[in-house]
Amino acid sequence: MVRCCACGAILDPDGTEKARPPSISGSVMGDEITETCYCVACRVYTIEVVRDRFLGEESVSYHVPVPKERGDRQVALISA
Repeated sequence: MVRCCACGAILDPDGTEKARPPSISGSVMGDEITETCYCVACRVYTIEVVRDRFLGEESVSYHVPVPKERGDRQVALISA
């Protein structure tokens, strides 16, 4: 379960309430890294980063808080 870093609202990881959140994946030396951007009414992005390690355990971290303007730019790059 992902919570908004600003207001604490539960964010919908499966995209069942709204459209799926923007997400991008890439590989770095065999590790797959996925960034998913969540935004709620408080106008702050919470960015979840999942690293699926080729040799090792998966890790999850969060880049927070990301101002709406910066998050919007990142989402625009993902959408391009």
